[in-house]
Amino acid sequence: MKDFLLCRFLDHPLTELCLYTDAPSGVMIYTRNEVELRVKNTLICHVTGFYPAPVKVSWTKNGQITTGGSSINTPYPNKDGTFTQIARLQFIPQQGDVYSCTVEHLHASLSEPLITDWGKYLILHDDLLMT
Repeated sequence: MKDFLLCRFLDHPLTELCLYTDAPSGVMIYTRNEVELRVKNTLICHVTGFYPAPVKVSWTKNGQITTGGSSINTPYPNKDGTFTQIARLQFIPQQGDVYSCTVEHLHASLSEPLITDWGKYLILHDDLLMT
């Protein structure tokens, strides 16, 4: 770990020899507010534990790419030298909809994208959320 951190913060031409990469260690997807049918909300995809920054985050709704109402913050550093990045998607919950957050690490530390679903196991009854 010491070499890993030293490699990141060295101000020296040898830093090009430092090829350490970390894939995201955690991806969580959750809503900003309590879920109610047909009431606008925001999905949040919280990606942490990757190096170097950034990651690419994309959203799908029922298997189809969706971009309207999406945003992503600038990566910010964690205490261990890895990064966290948060993506958001505005949406209106409908019965049966499944949203997915797809995370790709741009520095090839992932052999395939990480996909995390939201809504797959939800049953919504008017203003009631049951899991």
